[in-house]
Amino acid sequence: MTSNPSIECATPAPRTYDHEPCGRKIDKRIVKTKTAIHEAFIDIIKDKPIDQVTISEVARQAGVSRKTFYTHYSCLNDLLQEHVSKFVFDIFTEVEESNLNATLDDHARMFARRTIEKLHNQWRTNPNYVDFISSAKCIQMMAAPVEHHSYELYRRFGIEPEPHAHLFSAFILGGIFTAYELAFNTAGTSGQGASKLGEASCASSTEASEISQEQLEEFISQCQRMVLACSHIATPQLRDCMNRE
Repeated sequence: MTSNPSIECATPAPRTYDHEPCGRKIDKRIVKTKTAIHEAFIDIIKDKPIDQVTISEVARQAGVSRKTFYTHYSCLNDLLQEHVSKFVFDIFTEVEESNLNATLDDHARMFARRTIEKLHNQWRTNPNYVDFISSAKCIQMMAAPVEHHSYELYRRFGIEPEPHAHLFSAFILGGIFTAYELAFNTAGTSGQGASKLGEASCASSTEASEISQEQLEEFISQCQRMVLACSHIATPQLRDCMNRE
């Protein structure tokens, strides 16, 4: 299927800490430093809310100076933006590499699966990560990179997304994350907050080890149906495209 070169995305290509927007890899020394900073940040939020994390703490945990931190980031928000861009980049890369001949619907299903699996794997080692990555701030930061990658995917299929694609992207991500928290009662697993399901519906938070693969697969299947339904609504040309196939 040929792409439509006339379709252009207004959202700039996001930069991750190990890839330039054009796909070229960054200097290995920079990757090593930034990786240490990102790992330090994720390690710190295992034990404290994100709004209590400081640059000095991240730099110290990463084994770098504050000056080195500021060489790469102007503030913690820059670090957060790069982290969520990497989160999105990894998902779309895995989706693209899983089946190059897949249909757009297949990509949508794989997007849902990879997002949930990535979230679940993080929850196994860091319960706070679910609360962090599903926060309103992170969802907002994810909207732009998801819009860009989605736009590129649509372009391959010759489909022009709706003008407000970023709202659709945020809706899908927020829906998956919220559904995950509600389905498995992950909110507050580290003791930082009460479960979003409430005390009446669940006396204690679920542990990742308590969730069977069957339960996870059922949840993935439900989310895939949700993402497909939303995709067909948000992209009217998609149904015509699939009918042509």
